[in-house]
Amino acid sequence: MSRVVTFRAALSSIEKTPLEAATLDEASLQIPAGAYTVLPVFPGRRIVRLDRHLARMDDTLARLGIEAHFDHAQTRHLMRACIKQTALDSARLRLTLPKREPGVAYVSVEPWQPYGPELYERGVRVATVNAQRDNPRAKSTHFIGPRTALFEKLPEGIYEAILCGPDGALLEGASSNFYAVLDGQLHTAQEGMLIGVARSIVLDACAQEPPLPLLREPVSKDDLSNIGEAMLSSASRGVVPIVEIDGTPLGDGLPGPVFAELHRRYQTIFQRELEPL
Repeated sequence: MSRVVTFRAALSSIEKTPLEAATLDEASLQIPAGAYTVLPVFPGRRIVRLDRHLARMDDTLARLGIEAHFDHAQTRHLMRACIKQTALDSARLRLTLPKREPGVAYVSVEPWQPYGPELYERGVRVATVNAQRDNPRAKSTHFIGPRTALFEKLPEGIYEAILCGPDGALLEGASSNFYAVLDGQLHTAQEGMLIGVARSIVLDACAQEPPLPLLREPVSKDDLSNIGEAMLSSASRGVVPIVEIDGTPLGDGLPGPVFAELHRRYQTIFQRELEPL
């Protein structure tokens, strides 16, 4: 049974497609490849940092050589019209601008609710994998197939795959950005990964007074035994604590104080920046 509704839009029309899909990834694999972004629409049809999502989309379009025919105002109107047709109050929305269909946009919408407190109270287990995006700075649908294959290979109970470079650097999650506390500093990669919109909130949170020590360099797999805390971030989830990497518990195996402070600051910024779609 299809959960996802996909619309095909040109500059002058929006039409619902007959596409059947249970997830946004399934929907993406059935439409032409291109640049995309995923936006969580929170209850009340509100969104955070839409301009950042669209700016990253512009950057991806340039990197992939895709000609865009929608400006930011038109894109906002398009997404608002599509979610209105679904009658959903909150949702996850995927905007795709395909390379081989200039002037066309696809908008896939799935029902969604913000995550409950258990995710943030208990934390998650992750595993490292030796893999990277072909074009790390571009949010391209070409990565969806390989990412799906990665998740299918993860052991039971593993929440996310952490992508590692050839030198063992922990660069990013397959669907998130990654952070680790080492020697009292919060580390996160600056190169070789996709810069997430939630990551921009994390960096702003670190800069608040008093600042949280931040180093824009990745930790390595060799550092695992010395990592005190780790976390991931994404637009849908915010900041999520990691309590185990490759079977090694971090600290006492519970979310730590750096996560707690970062999560608090993140939520303050998030609530302040919620705006109607």
